[in-house]
Amino acid sequence: MGRSSRLGRYRNILRKQRLIKRLTNIQNLLYYMYRLNKKVGVFMYILENKESGRVFGAKSYYIKSQFSTVASAKAAMTRYEKKHSDIFKKDEHKVTAWSDYVEPEVEISFTNLHDGSGPHTTTIGLNSVGTCVDPRTETYWAM
Repeated sequence: MGRSSRLGRYRNILRKQRLIKRLTNIQNLLYYMYRLNKKVGVFMYILENKESGRVFGAKSYYIKSQFSTVASAKAAMTRYEKKHSDIFKKDEHKVTAWSDYVEPEVEISFTNLHDGSGPHTTTIGLNSVGTCVDPRTETYWAM
């Protein structure tokens, strides 16, 4: 998507909210998007597990984890319950605004794979366990 089409799309959104009369450059776009976010609310919603606080689909490429409206997130909950019934239960998840989400942190212990020193302890986000930012994985030390 080019710069001009992006400006045009946001210009139409902002005009509907009566926030601007003229949008000419990216700096104005950022300012008015900030105002729109304050007036209308957040743009992204996620499916949060009620018990653990984990975001459903955060580590997967084939499961969408962010949604633009509450209605689309609720519709996805229904689809996921039918398609992924073994790992997803609708009553165990809730729709949460991305700006309101606070990721729970877990404390992990690990040994340094380069020099073997340790054990060390640190805290990382719950959704980061097992990814490249987890010091217990080889990918963390290879980067």
